[in-house]
Amino acid sequence: MTDDRKKAKWEKTRQAGKGKYIALYGLLGFGGVFVLVSLLFQAFREDSITFDYVVQRIVIGLIAGALYGWVSWRSNEKRYHDLT
Repeated sequence: MTDDRKKAKWEKTRQAGKGKYIALYGLLGFGGVFVLVSLLFQAFREDSITFDYVVQRIVIGLIAGALYGWVSWRSNEKRYHDLT
C-alpha cells in the first residue's frame, strides 16, 4: 500500500474518532478475541467454567483491549504525522 493510500485510509478512520476506534479495534477486536480464546482453552482444559472465571476474563479483556486500542491509535497517529 502506498503512503498516500495509507494516509487516506487513516484519515477516514480517524474521522470516526478515537473512542469508536478503541471500542471497535481494542475492546471488541482484541478484548473480545481474548475472552473467547481464554474461555475455549478453559473449556478444553477442564469440564467446568465458573461464573467468577468468566467475569475475571471479561474484566481482563476490557482492560487489555482498551490499552491495546489506545496504543494502536497512538501508533497510527505517529505514523500518520510522519507521513505528512
